[in-house]
Amino acid sequence: MAAPHPSLQEIGRILLDAPSIVIASHTRPDGDALGSTIALADTLRELGKTVVAVNQDGVPQRYAFLPCASSVRKPGAVKELAGAPLFVALDTSSPERLGDEVWKLVANRSATLVIDHHASNQKFGDVHHVNQESPATGQLIYELIETMDWPLTPTARDNLWVAMATDTGSFQYPATTPRTFAIASRLLEAGVDLSWMSVALFQNYPFRRLELLRELLGTIRRSAGGQIASWSMSRELIKRLGIQPDDHDGLIDMLRSIAGVVVAASFEEEADGTVRISARSTDASRANVAQICQAFGGGGHRLAAGAKVQGTLESVSERFLAAVTQELDHDGTP
Repeated sequence: MAAPHPSLQEIGRILLDAPSIVIASHTRPDGDALGSTIALADTLRELGKTVVAVNQDGVPQRYAFLPCASSVRKPGAVKELAGAPLFVALDTSSPERLGDEVWKLVANRSATLVIDHHASNQKFGDVHHVNQESPATGQLIYELIETMDWPLTPTARDNLWVAMATDTGSFQYPATTPRTFAIASRLLEAGVDLSWMSVALFQNYPFRRLELLRELLGTIRRSAGGQIASWSMSRELIKRLGIQPDDHDGLIDMLRSIAGVVVAASFEEEADGTVRISARSTDASRANVAQICQAFGGGGHRLAAGAKVQGTLESVSERFLAAVTQELDHDGTP
C-alpha cells in the first residue's frame, strides 16, 4: 500500500494491483458523483479489472440518461463480492455520506481509497487523494486516466463531461480553471455530443420541478439587509407534488443570483425528522459556507456546502440563518 497521500501514479498502481474493486459515491448522488463513478469503473473494466459500482440511493431519474447508468447498483442488488475488494470512495467527504448499506457491502474490504475534491474531506480512507483546488472529482479522474495513459472510453468521456459540467455550474463557478477548460476541450475533441448532452442535462426536467419552483417562490425569505435569501420545502409539499431528490438540483442558484445576496440557503424537511440544508455563497471571504455547515455537522466547499440537522424545519432554519447573519456581521462589510 502506498503512503496515506498518494500521487496519481501511486493511485493508478493501487488500482491495477487490486484483484477486485468496489466503487461508490455519496448518497443522493449528483452529476459529479455518478459521472466519476461510472467513468472510473468503465475505464478499469476496459483494463480487465473486476469492478462493482454502487450507490446506496441508486441513480436518480435525472441522470438515467448517462451511458452505463444501469451499471451502478444499489448495495442490496449485489449478491456477492470476489475476495476482499479494494473499496474506492469518490466525491465523498465523510464516511457517513456513503450510507450504512455500502459499508456493510464492503465490510471485508482489503483497503479504502478516497479520491475527492472537498475541502472538508475527513481523509477517512487508508489512502486518500484529496485536491480541493480541483473543481470536480471528475477532473481528478480524467487526470488519473491521462497520467496512467489509460484508454478514454466513450462511456468515460461522456460521464466525465457530465461530472465536470455539473460541478462547475456549466463552467461558471470560480473554481473553474484554465486546466478545466483544457480538459473539456479534449473531451469535446474525443467526441462528446455537446448539443445532446446539454439538452439531457439542463433542458429535460419534469413538470413537477416547475410546480415546486412556483411553491418555493412563495416561501422566499430575505434577511440581513438582503444579504441572505432562503426558502423552505416542507414534507407536506414534497409529498403533495411527488418531488424526487433530484427535482430541485440547481434551483438554489436562483436565490444566489439575486443582486446583493451573499448567502443562499435551502431547507428541506426529511421524513426521518431531520432538515437538509443546502447553502451557497457568492463571496467566500465574507461567508465561507463550508465552515458554517461544519458547525452543523456538515461540510463541502467554501461556496457550496450542506448539512443534515435534527429538528423542525422552523427551528433548524432559524438557527442556520442566525449563524449566517453572525458570520456576515463579523465580516463587518457594510
